Amino acid sequence: MPMPHILIIHNPISGGDGSSLMVKRTANRLKKLGYGVSYYATQSAGDATRYLREFEGVLDIVAAAGGDGLIGEVVNGLSERGGDEYRLAIIPTGTTNVLARELGIKFSSRFAARTIHGGKLKPIYPAQINGRRFMLMAGVGFDAWVVSGVNLKIKKNWGKVAYVLAMLRHLKLIGSKQYEVIADGQTLLADSVMVCNGRFYGGSYKLSEHADLSSSSLQVMTLSGISQLGFMLRLLVLPYGVFARTPGVHELRATSVTIRDLNPSAHPEPVQADGDAVGFLPLEITSATQAIRVMVP
Repeated sequence: MPMPHILIIHNPISGGDGSSLMVKRTANRLKKLGYGVSYYATQSAGDATRYLREFEGVLDIVAAAGGDGLIGEVVNGLSERGGDEYRLAIIPTGTTNVLARELGIKFSSRFAARTIHGGKLKPIYPAQINGRRFMLMAGVGFDAWVVSGVNLKIKKNWGKVAYVLAMLRHLKLIGSKQYEVIADGQTLLADSVMVCNGRFYGGSYKLSEHADLSSSSLQVMTLSGISQLGFMLRLLVLPYGVFARTPGVHELRATSVTIRDLNPSAHPEPVQADGDAVGFLPLEITSATQAIRVMVP
């Protein structure tokens, strides 16, 4: 029986100079195991989605080599195909690889190749935000301000430092906006909102204890009545996994979420999904009904 064919979609900018070397080593290991391997390097943001939507060949294993943003592009490019038509693999090379950490995929070519060759399949239910799929989480308020305000040049050269600088610039806006959140018919008011499909945030920080990638429901987290100092203190407790239990944070499970700006201005409120700016309010988020098969250790 012939070995499966693997299509590697790679963002060569993501992860710095070592990114291409890791992908090359992973591909060579897979070729030695007998796999057929083809390769596509993305040219710009959104290129992976365009390439896969136009792809007319047969897909067996699609390996996303990059960060969470590239994985999102790949999943959206494959959105019109059935979830059982292909298997999704991850070669983590990005600035932030939250999904890889969530799934226990280590940052090495040997481990990535071994996971593709001898791993198991895990069903993961992506969510949809205004028709666009995301794997991990979407945010409105502070979280989205930071993502939309990241200096891309600093991110390319200094990685996560760009996010820290963006956070410091936007702390003064805490409490300046209010949003209406309707989660499965329940209405809440919030200063910031995060809709979680996975547990982790920004790397290895556990944001929600109840989110489950293998569940078709979502965890909605709202923050309200929190001062700038209080918000900073909550950021400090992120490494301890108790963020959801701090005062002012409310969490509930839902399958459908709508969010709108209660005091709109001339500048529309940004929305982020999986670390990328994806549009503006209002938004509608729905959980998926069909799982994607993801290769895990």
